[in-house]
Amino acid sequence: MREELRAHNQVQRDYFDTVERARLAIGETRYVLAHVDRVVAEANLQPGQRILEVGAGPGKFTLPLLGRGLDLVANDLSPILLERLHQAARGRVKTVACDVADIANAVEAPFDRVVGFFVLHHLRDFDQVFAALAG
Repeated sequence: MREELRAHNQVQRDYFDTVERARLAIGETRYVLAHVDRVVAEANLQPGQRILEVGAGPGKFTLPLLGRGLDLVANDLSPILLERLHQAARGRVKTVACDVADIANAVEAPFDRVVGFFVLHHLRDFDQVFAALAG
């Protein structure tokens, strides 16, 4: 399974790291803000909570969350996309490049909340990922 996961992750990196994808473009559109509003409300996100965003990419949803005063750690498989996020956020967000299933090995403290936008279809093993996020 580990080799299959490595191959899957490489396909993801090859796709997202090599070309600017229009659907990842940063901009506070009504569409983006509606999703952010819904997640903030449903997850009861509050300033002062430690929040992990998985699949953050270049920050399409991260930046509006930061604009609400939330303390985020942004995770993505791609260090290239996270570098774009870091630049767009002007250093206001910590980024962690790793497979979300390995997140416990990459961060120090537990999180109060975990959020993600349109990320489930990129994950390979839900049981492994959710165990890592719960742990």
